[in-house]
Amino acid sequence: RWLHRACAAAALLGVGAAEAEESESSTGAFAEVAYWDALYSAGPKLELGPLSHAWQGIGFSELKALLKPVAEAEKKVTALVMGCGDSALPEELVDSGIAEVTAVDFSAVVVAAMVARNRQPRPGIRWLVGDVTELKLQSGAFDVVFDIGVLDTVALGKEDGPRSLIAHAHRVLRPGGLFLSVSSDGLAGRRRLFDEHPFRGSWLTVVVGVPRPRSLDPRVLAMNPDYNLGNMSIYVSLSVDKAKAEELTDERRHAEESILAEALGRGKEETARHDVARA
Repeated sequence: RWLHRACAAAALLGVGAAEAEESESSTGAFAEVAYWDALYSAGPKLELGPLSHAWQGIGFSELKALLKPVAEAEKKVTALVMGCGDSALPEELVDSGIAEVTAVDFSAVVVAAMVARNRQPRPGIRWLVGDVTELKLQSGAFDVVFDIGVLDTVALGKEDGPRSLIAHAHRVLRPGGLFLSVSSDGLAGRRRLFDEHPFRGSWLTVVVGVPRPRSLDPRVLAMNPDYNLGNMSIYVSLSVDKAKAEELTDERRHAEESILAEALGRGKEETARHDVARA
């Protein structure tokens, strides 16, 4: 699987299309910290600007309507961004009024850069160096966890990486907390992961398809214009504790996922009305 983020990285480091095809069999490097440290230190990237939106084209404006299940009135929301990279998402979350934001990446290079970038305007963001498949964060500490293409990248590395990431996302969420996972991956494989991990029935999941909201970075398109095609999938999952999961029948689970889908639909409508009013 040749993912957009991997393609972007290859383009940045001066890998041509032929070389990229030859290296497809060794894409495990894209899940290694040394690779991303080198990427975030690369001069071409700094000259042309951040790739954060180009990799997946999804930011807070595309996700805010999906926060309806946790955005209760007068409730302080705590958020975790897994594999934050140089994405503007943690900054956008703070600017939108999210009370506490933690951002984790295993590249010390990019974490240091983001700390420096936000020392004055947003000192309240907690930036941490860490592996999202081995998180040391407190259990039940967050209301919402974001993964913007990170699970796709983790899947290029160690075999149990995706299962470990999902298990840690579930662990650090409070029961009923929200996991938003943005992916270019096919529906069947990703849905099976959520159905079975960290245990059967641990999530109530609704999949929201969205068109790719903006053109990819020209460094990616130079490799293959077809990378700009297709939709993204946003896996919107509410965490379920083990006791409740054991009680839920398939029929009840489907009913609760339908309720979640309806809430997300209302959230989209309310967000659209709010955006029109602000305009």
